[in-house]
Amino acid sequence: MIRYAKLSTLLFIIIAINLLASCSFNQKQAAPVVDLRNQIAEQQGYHVVQRGETLYFIAWRFGKDFLELAQLNKLQVPYSLTVGQKLYLSGKTQYYNYKKTPGKATATASQKARYQPKNISPVGRWYAPTKGTVVQAYTKRVKGINIAGTQGEPIHAVAAGTVVYAGSGLRGYGNLILIKHNDLYLSAYAHNRKLLVKDGQQVRANQKIAEMGSSGADRVMLHFELRKRGKPVRIVLRGNSLIVK
Repeated sequence: MIRYAKLSTLLFIIIAINLLASCSFNQKQAAPVVDLRNQIAEQQGYHVVQRGETLYFIAWRFGKDFLELAQLNKLQVPYSLTVGQKLYLSGKTQYYNYKKTPGKATATASQKARYQPKNISPVGRWYAPTKGTVVQAYTKRVKGINIAGTQGEPIHAVAAGTVVYAGSGLRGYGNLILIKHNDLYLSAYAHNRKLLVKDGQQVRANQKIAEMGSSGADRVMLHFELRKRGKPVRIVLRGNSLIVK
């Protein structure tokens, strides 16, 4: 009996250790926070604009292409929004194909063709957003990478662009910065301790834009994402460069 009791105790300890290891592994995965407000808005088909939100911020929040949202809601540059405005997230959007004819270019509406971005200046180099250790590599579930560091560690713009959001309005991201590099690419820098740029500000490639922190997170780190036309892009950190796959 004593022998069996010892065996049972040993099995219990082994099971407990495995469970703890499993929990630890799951925490490292840093699963994205699910915001029920997003699900409700998507079911309704529209989002009600809140104070401080921009078209780019809302497009990022719902994983949409900001050009498509602008076209759907008949918004023109600079895409001004008002608090309480309904911004439709889906519908029969008219995209345009541009066809060259002798002497001029004409636009024809099409339900199948996507709106063609005008500013697609290529990015010569993508810089690493910060120094540190990658504790979470890119996955489709996480949508970006997590880089651990120390409080106040400099956060840099991965390429030149315009700040299109700087605030803390997205649950799970803490103090967040969004930068528009051209009509294709937007980058995000989350969990910052301090933001050093503001909406509408032009930034240079590798310019310091924030300080690393733990806002909206359980550890000090940078959560970084790069999206192309609203969809996450696979990225890898290599030295002082960001490799875009």
